[in-house]
Amino acid sequence: MKPIVRNVLGVLAGALLGSLVNGMIVNIGYSIVPPPAGANLTTPEGFEAAVRFFEPKHFVMPFLAHALGTFVGAFTAARIAVTGKMRMALIVGFLFFLGGLW
Repeated sequence: MKPIVRNVLGVLAGALLGSLVNGMIVNIGYSIVPPPAGANLTTPEGFEAAVRFFEPKHFVMPFLAHALGTFVGAFTAARIAVTGKMRMALIVGFLFFLGGLW
């Protein structure tokens, strides 16, 4: 397989696997640290009303989800890539940065 193809596949696989890890941790996080009583997090308005009742513990799981998702994605891209492993990992990290910014 050509190096460029493997590099592109590495970035795609890293982005996909990192996204899956991120989503799983976010979903599991609500069962480990439940939201405040009466909080409706299914709508933007409900989230905005409930966020002022959040404690620091409510921000740990989203932080871990983003950090570990990005790490797993970048690591996967670097392991699959043939050349420019650091560049491929940084591309995945930048994609996750754009996703968080959006």
